Parts: sequence; structure tokens; C-alpha cells
Amino acid sequence: RPAVVLDPERTWRIEACARQRLLGVDLAAALALRRLDSGLGWRPDSTGAVTGQSAGGLELDSQTLRLTADHEGRFLGWVRLHAQASFRGWTREGDVRTALPPRRDWRLAVAWENHLFQEDGILEAAWYVDHRGAMEDPWYLAGPYALPAYTLHDAYLGFCLVGTHLGAAILNVTDARVQLSAGAYSPGRELRWRLHWVFAF
Repeated sequence: RPAVVLDPERTWRIEACARQRLLGVDLAAALALRRLDSGLGWRPDSTGAVTGQSAGGLELDSQTLRLTADHEGRFLGWVRLHAQASFRGWTREGDVRTALPPRRDWRLAVAWENHLFQEDGILEAAWYVDHRGAMEDPWYLAGPYALPAYTLHDAYLGFCLVGTHLGAAILNVTDARVQLSAGAYSPGRELRWRLHWVFAF
């Protein structure tokens, strides 16, 4: 249930970004600082209670550093490499709780494509690795519930030919069972097919 009176939130955010190309690699770094006053969150009725109410008064200072690296080159076609990592920190005051992201996460992506039949056909393949660091359960705000870190692998294979695009994605290639919240786990390996075509006349 919401509180009867909620003060307006006050927030400010400042971000700085730097980019540089080094040895064929595009590098970028971004630092963001954020201050939230009188933010909206959730206050339990008592210590450890699973009931509570929406309430203002959240005081939160946060910092996020995001690093990215990209490279594109030739290897039996085109190869694109992407890496991104985020590092977060924060200071929270008061008894008002809110969902917070993991302090660390990163993502790696390798994509390859080869153009065939005088550019009428494109063969695609990609591999993705996503890592989420340990964090508190964003769906359970009654108290801190720690979710362990996990790493997931996804793969993709596709083929385009004259307006027709056939793709297959294998999600969670390693069939890992990871905890998404206090009472839910991710599904196992999934296979998803996609067929898309366009007629031009």
C-alpha cells in the first residue's frame, strides 16, 4: 500500500565519457555520478517483515564506470568483437529499500558474417557471454536476499538470401540453472527459430 504523502523526488546526474582508438581497437570509458533525494522506495512494517508500504525518503548516491572495447577485422569474412564491463558503487541511507543492480557485470560478443552469391546471401554466426555479479534480489525488498553470480552463453546462426532470413538462437548453451530471484530459476537450454521474408515487387 502506498504512503499517504510522498515528497517529490530530487535527482541530479553527471556523466563524462572518453574515447580512443588504439591498435585498431575502439576504446571508451564513461563515468556517471548520481544523487537521489526523497526517492521512492519500499519500507517494511517492521524488521524482517514481508509487508510494508511505498515510501519516500530514499537517499542514494551512486557511481557507475562503464568500459567498452570494439574491434572489426577480416577473417574468412567480417569479424566483430565487443567487450563491455560495468562497475557500480553506492551509498544508501535510511530504512527505505529499492532494487539495485549488481556491482559488477560484463559481456563479450563475437560476431562473424560472410557474404556469398555476389552479396545476395549472408551467412551469420555469433557467440555471446554474459556475466552478472552477485546482487540482492530485486523482487524481494523485505530484506537483503543474496543472489549468486552467474555466467550465461548464447549462440546464434543465421542465413539471409534475397529477402529471406532464417535464424536459430541457442540460449543458455551450457544448460546452466541460475537463480534469478528468491523463488525462481532460469529455464534450461532453449532453441528459438526465426523465419522472416520480404516480397518486393
